[in-house]
Amino acid sequence: MKKHKSYILALGIALPLLTACGSDDSLQGTDGQTVPVSVSVSTRATDGSTDSYTATDWEWASGDKIKLYITSTYGGTSTSTDELTYDGSSWAASDGSAITATLPAKAYAVYPTSATNTAFTLPRTGITKYTLVSPYTVEYQIDQSSIDKLKACDWLVSDEATVNGDAISLTMKHKLCKATVNITYSGWNTDPTIENVKFYTFAYYTTGGDLNYLSEVSPYKVPDNNQYVAIMSGGYYLRALYLMSLEVNTVEKKIMVPSNFIYLSSGYSYNFELTVKPDEVSISSVSSSVDWTEDSGSYTGSVEISN
Repeated sequence: MKKHKSYILALGIALPLLTACGSDDSLQGTDGQTVPVSVSVSTRATDGSTDSYTATDWEWASGDKIKLYITSTYGGTSTSTDELTYDGSSWAASDGSAITATLPAKAYAVYPTSATNTAFTLPRTGITKYTLVSPYTVEYQIDQSSIDKLKACDWLVSDEATVNGDAISLTMKHKLCKATVNITYSGWNTDPTIENVKFYTFAYYTTGGDLNYLSEVSPYKVPDNNQYVAIMSGGYYLRALYLMSLEVNTVEKKIMVPSNFIYLSSGYSYNFELTVKPDEVSISSVSSSVDWTEDSGSYTGSVEISN
């Protein structure tokens, strides 16, 4: 530790000398200078583990791609975009080119690369329209039954960051909600068979938009556990709306929103405790957490999803 501290002190003394010689441009850069930059990106969804499902699984995986936007304000405003790929330890341009920025500049990133910072299309596996309960109509089917399919529905956008010299550090935040349903049994001599679990979320949600259109989501089942996970859009889920459905010993059961309404806030993680009895299925409690984003700066409010 003593060697480390003396090094930092020596560096602090040397920097003014370098400045006096005009040699620190490579560290901080000057306005109008185009510099190569490295990119570091914080947490994302899951590492692809199929053995368990815990908070530590929500990390970047090798092969993940993001879209990087760099906006320079030197001599006007211009924005460049790069697709970056993660190799398991660092990010680089997918085409092998250098990532550069003309200073001064700001940067942000979006996942997946098909999304923007204001719009995202959930991957859909089918279009079969039917009335769930009037006036709500299911228009789309979304398959999240595997880790990869769950990842494909995760929409992340970073805060805008200042490009400092040769480095860009970005913090990605989830713009949708994670819903986890924990199922327990009560009053059964033999545990029932649970099949065809479905979640219902808004097909597309915009501020002031029509919320009568829904998507049917096939959630991810945690291995060896009565736990189901889905990524859903934020918004008001009213009492008249079914939140999910499932089959108990081949008999379909629909579960309504457990109060006058619940508001799923974008960027939050929600846990639902579901109790299955021989004569009823009910949600006993709902809790929320900002742990999904790993800080208190979660997105709240509306989420735009293109149809």
